[in-house]
Amino acid sequence: VRKLKVAIIAVAAALLVSSCASTGSGPVGDDEFLSRNLGDQAKSRALADRGSELYNELVARDAAYGRLDEVREYFVVALRYDGENAKAAQYIRKIDDFRGEYVRSKLKEAKSLAAKPKRTADEDYKMVAAIQAAAFMDPENAEASSMLKQNAKLRQALVETYSSEYETASRKASGAAGSQREQFLADAYVSARRAAAVDASDSAAKRKADSLAELGKLVDARSSAAAKLVSKQGFADAEKETARIAFIDRKAEGAFAGPLSASNYALYYAWARQLESALRYPEAAAKADKAIAAKRTAEAVALRKRIEDKMAALRKKSDDKKAAAGMEASFDAAVVEVDRLISAGDLVAASERMESAEILTKDPAKLDKLDERREKVRS
Repeated sequence: VRKLKVAIIAVAAALLVSSCASTGSGPVGDDEFLSRNLGDQAKSRALADRGSELYNELVARDAAYGRLDEVREYFVVALRYDGENAKAAQYIRKIDDFRGEYVRSKLKEAKSLAAKPKRTADEDYKMVAAIQAAAFMDPENAEASSMLKQNAKLRQALVETYSSEYETASRKASGAAGSQREQFLADAYVSARRAAAVDASDSAAKRKADSLAELGKLVDARSSAAAKLVSKQGFADAEKETARIAFIDRKAEGAFAGPLSASNYALYYAWARQLESALRYPEAAAKADKAIAAKRTAEAVALRKRIEDKMAALRKKSDDKKAAAGMEASFDAAVVEVDRLISAGDLVAASERMESAEILTKDPAKLDKLDERREKVRS
């Protein structure tokens, strides 16, 4: 409720700042401010707008399904203020439909795995995790509750296995350094994540969060190291640092996609510019493409276009040289043919061939050769 009230107050402050300035009213308490200045429809709109923002951020983008009820409450309260708020009603339906479809899909996955006569250890995990996810999303779902009870022993065994693996990896990490320590911490996180997926307890969630925080420290260190190397144009070594960030991000299921993209962008954009200045355009273009893949910005797109334009200019210059060389060779061949025609007495054909040969060169000395042969034809 407190969060909902804060949301209304924030919107109210933005809507009514001019009103307060004009009336010269002094500071008032939050509740009094709301009751005095914001009607029920405005409160409802504020809640629905904030709720839709949270839905897009937490549910659609971050898949933070544990906060689905919190987001839904914004629309529930919005409808209490204004039962005709179409946006609030739409999002409630959207959330309820999503919840129902999610639960159905997870139970379908779990039942498919349960029907297998033999399952691997990984399939046991996926089955129990799917059941747990369905039960977490809808605690009142009878089928999910029943399947949890049926697999209680298996779930407990998995929790113990992953907890043991977590402890082992954490212990190894404490005595390791560098890349080896990163590997052990990543393994610890994977075990903590799996344990949390089959165990809804607060302790399992905390262990997962703590493991993720440890990985976050590693990512921060690697990102800083990469940035320093880029500033010194140590691009190859910086690329090794970003590769380690990518490894950690894969283990963390994309939890560090933001820092990874930022580091890759900074690396490949700077690398592309350095290669451009060294006139190594094809390599520069490849690095610019990687920068754009990491983060599509106007400056990166402009850099890529500039490099492409320079490559195109070089290609044209090369083509022009080749064409000129070809024309010169054709001129020399034409002169030989003109001499043959003159010797054969076919002066008309010789004159025509000289006319066509004249456009193949701009070299004055070669054009003089044609003039000499024209004199022969005329004489």
